[in-house]
Formats: sequence, structure tokens, C-alpha cells
Amino acid sequence: MENMFSMKQFVILLRYLVPLETVESFVKVHREYLAEGYAKEILLASGPQNPRTGGLLIGRAENRNAMKAFCDADPFSIEGVAEYQIIEWAPVKWHPMLDSWMK
Repeated sequence: MENMFSMKQFVILLRYLVPLETVESFVKVHREYLAEGYAKEILLASGPQNPRTGGLLIGRAENRNAMKAFCDADPFSIEGVAEYQIIEWAPVKWHPMLDSWMK
């Protein structure tokens, strides 16, 4: 894993491009892929928006290109189910329970 101090923080907004019925047929493989992101400490949180027009991921990577590569390999992206808006942010305050993630 990269030195945590060099990691960039990201919020990724997913917007569904297909009907919800089609989204549902890819949710299992999408979540299996996200599990890999958790195992590699790329992701902190993920889930659908309400109303269910897309989803949201909170993650980190060495740079924007690395986060884009992670998103591009998601089955939702490969199958054209969702598009991704990758937003880099620089958190300056957080709850102490997130210290190991943020520092």
C-alpha cells in the first residue's frame, strides 16, 4: 500500500444510465468488485443514492488516474450501467475514528 500521506481522497458519484431493472441485474457483480476495493483499502464507504438514481463511493488512491482506473474496471462501468463523476477533495477535519484512514 502507498504511504498513506501520499493518498488523495475522492468522492465518486455514480449516475445510472439504464433502467433500474437493468441495474439490478449487475448489482451482485458490482458489489463483488467493490469488495475488492475494500480489501485493498481503496474504499471507505459505498451505497445507492435515495432516490435510487445512482450511487456514491468514498475512497482514496495515489492520484485521480488511479481512482479512474479503479472505477473503469467496475462492472457497472464496463457494462455501461453507470457513469462516474470523480471528485477529489482535501478533508481538513474528521472524526477521530477515521484517523487511520485520513492520516
